[in-house]
Amino acid sequence: MHSRSFHFLLAALVLAILLPAAALAETHTGSLNLPAAASLNGKQLEPGIYKVRWEGEGSSAQISILKGKATVASANANVVNRDRAERSNSVVFSSATDVQKNISEIRFEGKKTVLTFENASGGGAGAQ
Repeated sequence: MHSRSFHFLLAALVLAILLPAAALAETHTGSLNLPAAASLNGKQLEPGIYKVRWEGEGSSAQISILKGKATVASANANVVNRDRAERSNSVVFSSATDVQKNISEIRFEGKKTVLTFENASGGGAGAQ
């Protein structure tokens, strides 16, 4: 009997520790319409519609860019909360050269959350 009670208490303790940790690793998603070829973390992305998935709360997150079910790029991002929600999904580019564009920000319609990337330099032109 004592062994059964001990196992129950141990299981309850493990759940009490793991459930809050799982809540911190919440997964978020958004859509990205890339109007022109661009690079993210050294990975070239062709124009098209992608799904963006990121995990984590706070000021940084690991993001994945998916085409269908396949991950085509990943990067670390800064998570910035703006004062107001974005009007539409958009991407902000910075140019490494006249031909090469780097993704510096991804913005999501109806969300105050913006993902920014440090590998992109300078300001940039936005696109929807």
